[in-house]
Amino acid sequence: MLGNDQKPSGNVDSAVRERLLRAAVDSFAAFGYEGSSLRTIAQQAGVAFQLITYYFGSKEDLWMAAVDYLFASRIKSSQVALDADMDFPQQLRTWVHTAIALAIHEPQLRQIMCQEFLANSERYGKHIRVQAREHAGPLASFLDQAQRRGELTRFSSREMLLILRGLVVMATVSPDDIVSLIGGRIDNERTIDMLTDFACNVFLRGEGIPALKQIAAVAAS
Repeated sequence: MLGNDQKPSGNVDSAVRERLLRAAVDSFAAFGYEGSSLRTIAQQAGVAFQLITYYFGSKEDLWMAAVDYLFASRIKSSQVALDADMDFPQQLRTWVHTAIALAIHEPQLRQIMCQEFLANSERYGKHIRVQAREHAGPLASFLDQAQRRGELTRFSSREMLLILRGLVVMATVSPDDIVSLIGGRIDNERTIDMLTDFACNVFLRGEGIPALKQIAAVAAS
């Protein structure tokens, strides 16, 4: 156990924090906030239980750090490079595909977000929603600019972001319903392409509205 005057070296400090964060992510994604034990997280990380308090403080502080850790990883992978020769539908598809692929490929973040949303927790409103809005900023800006140019007229940028979020939530909490609509497994590239095509067809041509209503009905049930 570390005393107050015993601070780990930089490399040890970083390595221990990383192990604790990875163990916390695994636990919170699998068992939720209430079902996760700090002692079990410490055991999985292979460190003393007291180090959680030393590095993070409370259980909620560790949860917030774990969520920040996942969002930071996601942001690093979310840069979108648009080819100057792309027309607007191609640009839209690139943005939407990136957003959906990131969400599908990061099941732990999806699981934590959905758990907190369904629990209607304060953590969702105070932390996850803020992070999600910040992360969605570049895509929201792209959609806003497209609206001002008259390239998107059916939905507001906020509505389009909600549709994308709804697809991702449904892929997490009710994957069988998504599969029944588009076919394929949720975690493969073909399904990501099909979800992307579905969203773009809704945004650009208004196609798929009945399926969108079905998704909304399942989400509300």
